[in-house]
Amino acid sequence: MTTLFKQRLTKILDDAELPEEHGERVEAFATIFDLKRYQVSAIFNGKIPEDELLEKIAQEFEVKKEWLSGVENAARTSRSKETAKTVNKNKDTVKMTSAAK
Repeated sequence: MTTLFKQRLTKILDDAELPEEHGERVEAFATIFDLKRYQVSAIFNGKIPEDELLEKIAQEFEVKKEWLSGVENAARTSRSKETAKTVNKNKDTVKMTSAAK
């Protein structure tokens, strides 16, 4: 499961456009979560953090902690799901309005 955690963490950090250079990425992550560099290095090497920190990371990047840790496959938080529903509903409304013209 640690490999899956590492892959998923890398994905969300890439998606958030954190620096690609390892040292800069470690420093940015350490600053965001008020961690020491050695703690961040352990996390980046696949050590799943304690539940409280895992929850903070998940919240910051709007993913479920269960997904991030590799326990489940659904990545979106409920807030993200609601946003997606609203966007899809608005797309449908626009399509229906366009079709009526």
